[in-house]
Amino acid sequence: MQRSSSPLVGGFRPRRPRSLRPLMAGMLICLLAAIFAAPVAAKSKSEKRSEAQKYLRLGQIHFEQGKTLEAIEALKKAIAIDGDLAEAHNYLGLIYLQKSQFKEARRELKKSVAINPYFTDGYNNLGIAYREEGNFDSAIAAFEKALQDRAYGAPERIHLNLGYTYLARGDAAAAVPHFEKAVTLNAKYLLGYLGLGKAYQKAGRADLAQKSLRKVVALGPDTSEAAEARLILSQQAPRDGA
Repeated sequence: MQRSSSPLVGGFRPRRPRSLRPLMAGMLICLLAAIFAAPVAAKSKSEKRSEAQKYLRLGQIHFEQGKTLEAIEALKKAIAIDGDLAEAHNYLGLIYLQKSQFKEARRELKKSVAINPYFTDGYNNLGIAYREEGNFDSAIAAFEKALQDRAYGAPERIHLNLGYTYLARGDAAAAVPHFEKAVTLNAKYLLGYLGLGKAYQKAGRADLAQKSLRKVVALGPDTSEAAEARLILSQQAPRDGA
């Protein structure tokens, strides 16, 4: 038979004075809180980041499936859980760009690069948001910041965006070198050749424009880029033959 750990006197368990019971209970709670507070806080931060990343992935999946509202909701949950998740701000900004909500896109993308000043995709996307708002100087500054990352895997995309920014500002001469750089970096870059054809056309260099547009058709005859290139070429033909 297991004995009680408390001393018994004649079968009677002595009791503590009632006035001390609330005090001792409070002390016990404080002691337990002190013991568990530090490990729980550290674990909580790690758990929050993990949970936020799950919502980030869910948002990406929803968006890829065409479920835009569900994607936005998931990404907002990720940010509510962990506001320092730069990738979530960036992806939410991309969705707003797709929806032409440029003010909201700029807000999220600025947060992404504020959290991570080395976030190249964030700067590239922020440049697009600025460009769509007509803020060309800020757009160019953002793209130039993105180009500082020498290890970035797709610099041709940044040059493409710079080219279109200069075109939007009405400076075809400044746009041409960026499109040329884009296709130099990626010799099969349909968007680069298409942009270059447009820039050459705007700059009054018709022969080079046609050459670039035909390159698009040759590289990807069944693509939407080729369809656009054919349309531009067909519009040029009457003027060239006149």
